[in-house]
Amino acid sequence: MPDTVEVAAEARKGGLVSVFFLNLIPVDPAWVPAPDRASQSIAAFERHILSADEIKAEFLDGIQFVDQGSNFESVSCPSCGRVLDLAWWGEKMDAAWSDDLNRFGDLRIRTPCCDAGSSLNDLAYESPAGFASFALRARNPSPAGWLPAAQLADIATALGSPLRQVSAHY
Repeated sequence: MPDTVEVAAEARKGGLVSVFFLNLIPVDPAWVPAPDRASQSIAAFERHILSADEIKAEFLDGIQFVDQGSNFESVSCPSCGRVLDLAWWGEKMDAAWSDDLNRFGDLRIRTPCCDAGSSLNDLAYESPAGFASFALRARNPSPAGWLPAAQLADIATALGSPLRQVSAHY
């Protein structure tokens, strides 16, 4: 099966009408489960999705940005709530990226609005996004949308880590 990046690229080129992903990522971007916990979390995820083209666990190549595709609206400061300039955000993303390693490194930042210490992962993304070294992914899940809190907690328990949901549309 093609990976998320390949599917998204194909969708952007017009090869697909659209594709949706529900990504579940650990709150800690560097956290990676043991393989048995990943398997348990897939089973838990499958219990809460009626159908999907594919449900899988992905061990990413270091810390990667798990984006929301066309669901992206804005990025705000988690301290004061001010919407951040996308050029500033892009500069910080570029500064955190390592071309040599093909992954993100230090995500720590200071916000330009109120000089609060934060991280790129903890910025308030509208629609939610985040950074991860591991992801659970459902392609074209039914029902579409967010999992209720109890279902997300069940999957998080199976995985052994709190989770963040990222819904992506390409």
